[in-house]
Amino acid sequence: MTTKATDLVYSCTLAMFNYLKNSDLQMLLNALIKAQEYYQALHGKGKVIWFRFGSDDTLCTTISDIETALCLPENHGNHKLMLEQFAMVCNSMDANLELEVYFS
Repeated sequence: MTTKATDLVYSCTLAMFNYLKNSDLQMLLNALIKAQEYYQALHGKGKVIWFRFGSDDTLCTTISDIETALCLPENHGNHKLMLEQFAMVCNSMDANLELEVYFS
């Protein structure tokens, strides 16, 4: 069962915003893992949080996917796309472009 984790949207968006400002991957990962562990404590181990970057996003991006993309060279397409997605959800006032967080 997939649960929409709306109470994690702010903290995850803030972590992504801070990454855009300081490029501290470990700080980003720690914040996202902390959010995931919070939900695991409430709803059970073995499940993970995942993200959709706006309502048109068809992917299920996990913390691991984020780490993999951001460890690629800066000129790699997947690295650039992840940064673009972070910027989109951090800078948008459009509800269709907001970060969506799920737990399953």
